[in-house]
Amino acid sequence: MRIHSKGFGDTPNPITLNYNGAPVVGQAGDTVASALIAAGDPALREAGGGDKRGVFCGMGVCAECTVMIEGKGESLACMTPATDGMIVDSAAPRLDLSTLDAGSTLPESTLSPDVVVIGAGPSGLAAAAVAAESGLDVVLLDERGKLGGQYYKQPAPDFDLDEHRLDGQYQRGRALIERARASGVRILDRAKVWGAFAPDHIVAASPVERWVIRAKRVVLATGAYERGVPMPGWTLPGVMTTGAAQTLSRSYQVSPGERVLVAGNGPLNMQVAAELAAAGAHVVALVELANPVRASSVLPGAMMAFASPGLIADGAKYGLALARAHVPVITGSAVVRMTGDENGVAGAVVARLRSDGTLIPGTERTFEVDAVCMGYGFLPSNEIARLSASVG
Repeated sequence: MRIHSKGFGDTPNPITLNYNGAPVVGQAGDTVASALIAAGDPALREAGGGDKRGVFCGMGVCAECTVMIEGKGESLACMTPATDGMIVDSAAPRLDLSTLDAGSTLPESTLSPDVVVIGAGPSGLAAAAVAAESGLDVVLLDERGKLGGQYYKQPAPDFDLDEHRLDGQYQRGRALIERARASGVRILDRAKVWGAFAPDHIVAASPVERWVIRAKRVVLATGAYERGVPMPGWTLPGVMTTGAAQTLSRSYQVSPGERVLVAGNGPLNMQVAAELAAAGAHVVALVELANPVRASSVLPGAMMAFASPGLIADGAKYGLALARAHVPVITGSAVVRMTGDENGVAGAVVARLRSDGTLIPGTERTFEVDAVCMGYGFLPSNEIARLSASVG
């Protein structure tokens, strides 16, 4: 299901994928995942026992959206750009390794910058720009094809954009990206760091090139990924993190489903629910783990408002958007299980919780859905730091 946010026009460049032997129409700029989800195909990888999996993290961490491209090797649908005529198949639980192109080689080069920055989100872009503006030779790596990271998610370049109507989050990201480019930073996109043997011995690869990077200084700006909370039905296609849903909507103008439930804890859930509703998706409910504001929380709330008035204003804006779209906001509650089959999630059961987290009997409600987006906070992506420390 395609949605349209403020500032986005239509994309006049349709493309056709071949998915499991059938044609699927997408748009230029799509990833494989966004094209398939927009077409109503959330089930991708085949797991053990014949169960299907779909996009979960949406950022290349979990590998749940693994597919076969052109019959060779495994690729992550959320990270792989879709092209016209591409042949895509569900990845089986066991691969025939003879299909892999083991003899292929990529050109390799050695880089010796003053600074290498790993991660092109807000902090990585800012660090790279400041260092380059100070006269240093800077290399910036990011595993995604577009800069901006998970916070400054940018739309696919193929969209017809009205720059003046894009929201502030888009605009701030675009300005920071342009600053980094103008500073002379050498940008290596779709570059995955696969080894960090020492601060001056980092190896990375993209689909077209490999690098050995021997920098004088390393800046790690690898961000975070969302915490997954296991529960019955959480592996069904169509169940994903809130961040994955936001990537689909903000970067590719794709709703995670036609009937979407957003659940968990924190402001990101509220933002995504509001943005999806404003763009035309049917958000059946926003389920918030926290309880409504109580007298005991008035003082802490006032202190937060004083420290970050902008965040409070954003919250009020999202709350108003949810009210206008008549999205029910259910507090003190959580999704406790999901139902469905290999084609995807079909129902989400929500219940009220006591203060100790236990379920209150008799409070269960079932929502008919085809997508559930859950966000329960973040964990740091510190694998490179830990790897470097372990070999040092």
